Amino acid sequence: MNGARVDILLLHYDSSAAALRSASMVEGLDALYEENRIRLGVRHNLAILATLAHALDDDARQRLRVALYDSLPSLAIYRTDDRALVSVFLHGQLAVDAPQFEISGRDTLLGDKIFGEFGTLWSIAQEIKDLRNWDDNDGGDAA
Repeated sequence: MNGARVDILLLHYDSSAAALRSASMVEGLDALYEENRIRLGVRHNLAILATLAHALDDDARQRLRVALYDSLPSLAIYRTDDRALVSVFLHGQLAVDAPQFEISGRDTLLGDKIFGEFGTLWSIAQEIKDLRNWDDNDGGDAA
């Protein structure tokens, strides 16, 4: 991780917002997708991150922070330093498949709002204390 801190913010897999987002994904799709896809996807991502956390040394593991939020998702934000790719949550598709736009820096009204949104969601999220054991007690190892 080259000394960098990595913050990952995911919608809580058991939240009502995750169920609503999942319901918005099934519009026009096969009944196979009626199961809560967001719940399954977030849990899958956490399992992958736990595998990564097991492979990291203690210092690097402390710099990999993951938190779960329970709120309506506003935007998908993929951010590195002062640059971000931003997408919206459209019905019937994943944000990663929706149109995306790039923000470079906080020095515009849009940039300030986008970068601030991540901070707002992080402030209401529950950080997972030990990512390696996120699933113990139904993922309740959050702070």
